Amino acid sequence: MSAWHMDAELVGRTHDGEMITHYTLSHNGLVRATFSNFGASLVSLVTPDRHGERSNIALTLASAKDYWDPARNTHALGATLGRFSRCVPHGRLQLDGCLYSLSINEACHHFHGGPTGFSRRVWRATGSSVSEPAIHFFLESPDSDQGYPGNLQAKVTYAFPSWDTLSITYDVSCDRTTLAGLCNHTYWNLAGTDDVNGHLLEVAADFIVGADADHLPDGSFVSVAGSTLDFRQETHIGATRIDHCFCVQSGHRQARLRHPPTGRYLDIVTDQPALAVHTGDSLPLPRQGIALQTTALPYYPKIPFNDAILPAGTSRRHSTVYKFGCFV
Repeated sequence: MSAWHMDAELVGRTHDGEMITHYTLSHNGLVRATFSNFGASLVSLVTPDRHGERSNIALTLASAKDYWDPARNTHALGATLGRFSRCVPHGRLQLDGCLYSLSINEACHHFHGGPTGFSRRVWRATGSSVSEPAIHFFLESPDSDQGYPGNLQAKVTYAFPSWDTLSITYDVSCDRTTLAGLCNHTYWNLAGTDDVNGHLLEVAADFIVGADADHLPDGSFVSVAGSTLDFRQETHIGATRIDHCFCVQSGHRQARLRHPPTGRYLDIVTDQPALAVHTGDSLPLPRQGIALQTTALPYYPKIPFNDAILPAGTSRRHSTVYKFGCFV
């Protein structure tokens, strides 16, 4: 008999009457993960610490209804960002010699997929807890959605290969060349409370993406050596303010987050080229979580950042694995 169990609960309806359902996968009282079809989101992830005490290590809003209230869910907590999760400066997207004007939602720029990007959509969901402990979310994004070209099919799968490992797989395909780079926007707090200043962070990156004063990519790569952003060795986050995109190295682990008092750690392995790290300084309760977004490199039209460009008629898959555990 499977040690996994799945429950589904109708938690409300959007202003348009669409049903919002939470899906919870639990494993023998050790781990419990809740997902939502609103934004294909990870709502919570409850894990034990070194003493067996369980806490939610994903930043969560107070009420399920808060998630589809844009005034309360200002940071798309736990959601899938898309069609492109990074910033498109001034909303000007150049593909195959054509210029597309994307919807603007952050100052004069297109950010996190636009004002009604994938994080604001109700996805179709299926799940299983027997042969495959997983939740699958599906979304169809029509041509000109938020200004993007092409009819895009997206699928996000949350699965547990083992009780202490969560994988997220992103599948996309499109009938026209487009920009497609999905990622998850969970803010992590391994203490389950307070701020993240007492956490330690390690990132396998020699460089960050250079940016201007508005955090827009400037086409350069900047060495982290000798700076406060050098996390190649495990380092206390402390009061360091991080809002940068790290160019991660391929290998067995791209990042580790650790909280010594509870013993909890979170290891991240991805096939994506970048890790966007944000210490949550702009959250309603600042620094209550740290975002570790495995993502495509930022869009910059003057240099060939082509990893998120999806050619017409093709499909692409990316995945990220999160292994959580404790040091005794």
